Amino acid sequence: MKEDQKRMPLFEAILEYNEKNPAFFHIPGHRYERGINPAWREKVGDEIFKFDLSETPLTDDLHHASGPIKEAEQLAAELWGADYTHFLVNGSTCGNQAMVVTASHGGAKIAIPRNAHKSVLMGLIIGGGKPVYIMPQIEPEWGLHGGITPGQVEEMFRQNPDCKGVLVVSPTYYGITSDLEGILEKYTGQIALHGGIDNGVVDHEGWTEEEVVAETKKAIGKYYKKYSYIPGTVMGEAGSLFPGVYDTVSRTIAEVSDEIFGNNTSGEISEAKPMTY
Repeated sequence: MKEDQKRMPLFEAILEYNEKNPAFFHIPGHRYERGINPAWREKVGDEIFKFDLSETPLTDDLHHASGPIKEAEQLAAELWGADYTHFLVNGSTCGNQAMVVTASHGGAKIAIPRNAHKSVLMGLIIGGGKPVYIMPQIEPEWGLHGGITPGQVEEMFRQNPDCKGVLVVSPTYYGITSDLEGILEKYTGQIALHGGIDNGVVDHEGWTEEEVVAETKKAIGKYYKKYSYIPGTVMGEAGSLFPGVYDTVSRTIAEVSDEIFGNNTSGEISEAKPMTY
């Protein structure tokens, strides 16, 4: 792990802000603990409210990060082997919206289960996408809406051959999963996934670089043979046993991808270069 990965840029910026103790003419309106109900302060203490800050010259702006937030995002991207990392706030709503807008921008159709979060519907409204609804099956044992099946996806594509994507809620809020493997097997060559090789497969103490590369290629072969797609990066816990495992695996993935796909970047999975995330 690189030395910079031990840093916490945003946390450090907030500590610096509090140490400077500037005159406070900014949101939030409680102005540290001054505006907080005494009963609440008695239970949680005063110090916690000093960390409830918004955009300031010292703490950066999430919507146009150029300071500690940007640095923290860069460290996160480096740690996980991603090209870019952007922090989300208030849950995953804006992430869902960005995903749906990207897939359905310009009025494209996208298949949506009826039990999808309302943020998905907001994404359709923002991007102008056209939903093709799939009704999740009822699980007879519990009487709850569950996942969607390969048969439902097949029927959806039969009726909507111009559909550009399928959003699958798995697991649901009740913990019920869809048959993702069945959907992938049915639509190999049509549905593109961007995933990662499990960290535990390729990251072992005492391995040589040649062993890491060999195991990475073996894992790629399994994905490609079964699903016709190449994983984008290595995914897993932050700790690493093999020094430089993320760089080694990412480089190997890129090399194998170039060998198979070349520089073709069309939309079909059988031709497209996989992405990292």
